[in-house]
Amino acid sequence: MKFFLECFTSLAFALFCGQASADVTGIFKGEFEVYAKVGTCFPASPVGTSGAIRFQQLADGTVLNLNERSQVRSYFLASDTFDSTFKVVQTMLMRYDFAPISHPVSVRFITQAPAHITSQTQTLKVTGEVKGFTLPECRAVFRATLVRWLP
Repeated sequence: MKFFLECFTSLAFALFCGQASADVTGIFKGEFEVYAKVGTCFPASPVGTSGAIRFQQLADGTVLNLNERSQVRSYFLASDTFDSTFKVVQTMLMRYDFAPISHPVSVRFITQAPAHITSQTQTLKVTGEVKGFTLPECRAVFRATLVRWLP
């Protein structure tokens, strides 16, 4: 079921964002954990939220999926890659159905090792922030370790 959910959310989000490009750096999968927050978050603190993470750089953008136990948050950054500045992303949230998140969301990678992802990169470690995680003023700080899933 989890595999189906990941494939379905990735496919649906790719269609939503007009993705049809070839893969540039492969798909990375791993685990993430929200370990800090800034601002007011609803309905409860996102600290302790954890789950599977999926990351992919495509020719026309970057896809980041945070798969929690009860929902999936998908972020798409068109024609760019994440770095240390907040960048506005297109969003989708699947809880009871697919819907865009109703407020602006920005994502940044505070740290990324290695700094540049290539077709030879096998492991990726990221510390990042999602501004607008549950409310516009909620910033969730997460860390993740990912490995190459597909070439």
